[in-house]
Amino acid sequence: MFTVAIINPKAISQFLSLPVSYVHNGVNYRITFVKKLETVLKFNSEGYIKAYDLAIVPTQENHWGGMIYDKEQSVVYLNRVNKVQQQLLLTQFFAKTYQERLARRYRALKCFPVILGESNEYAFEGKGIIKPSGGARSLGVMTFDTAETNLRSFFIELRKLRDSTTKTNENLKVICDEFKIEIKEAEENSENEVVKSLFDETILVQEFNEYRNVKELRILKTADCRFHIFQRDHFDTDCKNIIDKEIEIEMNDKGSTGLESNLFSEISNVIKHPEFPLTHGSIDVWYSDEDNRWGIYEYQPQYGHRHIPERLHSNFLRDTIETFANAISEVKENNFD
Repeated sequence: MFTVAIINPKAISQFLSLPVSYVHNGVNYRITFVKKLETVLKFNSEGYIKAYDLAIVPTQENHWGGMIYDKEQSVVYLNRVNKVQQQLLLTQFFAKTYQERLARRYRALKCFPVILGESNEYAFEGKGIIKPSGGARSLGVMTFDTAETNLRSFFIELRKLRDSTTKTNENLKVICDEFKIEIKEAEENSENEVVKSLFDETILVQEFNEYRNVKELRILKTADCRFHIFQRDHFDTDCKNIIDKEIEIEMNDKGSTGLESNLFSEISNVIKHPEFPLTHGSIDVWYSDEDNRWGIYEYQPQYGHRHIPERLHSNFLRDTIETFANAISEVKENNFD
């Protein structure tokens, strides 16, 4: 039996989809969920005492390129960073791989972080999006046009709300209406979660995607660089939770249905690159066939999966765990009793 400890499963909740025990490629796996690594890992004069064969741990360190693991402790780390850090890591990745000419059609959307209460310079004109750097499920996402609003004044009012005792969605909506800023509806898990998500971390401001007929993909990447690709059609739906409308794209030799083949090839080569800053998880990719351009909105080792077929998703997670296990030790058929 090969035992896998998922540490802090709230931060990588997709692993909760796995059964507590299963057989995959001839190996028996047992899955346990614990809050802290220290619960299942001890150290004494003789070395480490582990209550697992493999531990998967979400980390918030700024790391990019390849798998992060500690072979001695049998730990694999998943790099879970916010949207501001993601943009920094992507910039570093494309700078380092520039000579390889991986991404001739890639375009990064201009963005910058905002820390409420500090002297920020908002050198930004036109349409844009405001979103919490650590948010999910479209919580706190806002759209604006500098022709109709003053960003500096808006953020001053946001700071006042943050420092007040009346941090409610309703009061946030009043400020947004005053500055002609539209705040997207989102599915909340608790009262006033929208306004709380906005003030939890740094705020990210990003230019609006002005390319023609933009479509979006959600790409699930296994640790061994295989993918599942889903078309996200939230641009054409009134669904409040824009994550939920996903349809898997059928693959063929030239690429994927509805995606121009040279774009798909370039996207694939970037995501498969050993220095790409995500080992396992989801990548939200936008593309425009008309303009022959693509980019990355965000990525994360935690992702929504309610509308992904259960068997497909379960096998995806099992493949990833098998790859992690092989990185730590040689997992062979019937080696574990």
